[in-house]
Amino acid sequence: NGKIYVRPDAQKTNAYQSCKNVVLSPDAAMNTKPQLEIYADDVKCSHGTTTGKMNEEALFYLQSRGIPKDAARTLLLYAFAEEVVSHIKIQPIREYLEGI
Repeated sequence: NGKIYVRPDAQKTNAYQSCKNVVLSPDAAMNTKPQLEIYADDVKCSHGTTTGKMNEEALFYLQSRGIPKDAARTLLLYAFAEEVVSHIKIQPIREYLEGI
């Protein structure tokens, strides 16, 4: 769940909410609920969500270049997560997450 809440006096607010998910097994499920609650007139707010499985074409491409399947899968997951992890300002936490 995620919510953008814009108060009545928050004119000129510009907000965007994004939720991106990767489903890693056939038994996995993802439910997302992006919400906008806007009480001002002069705002620009939007939201979006995407959910999908691992890109099989990208996985095949990496394997065709000699990267083993497990390593290719790890590389693709790292690229997916790095978009968020790179914005973490607390260095020890960012380094810990990059390590796993």
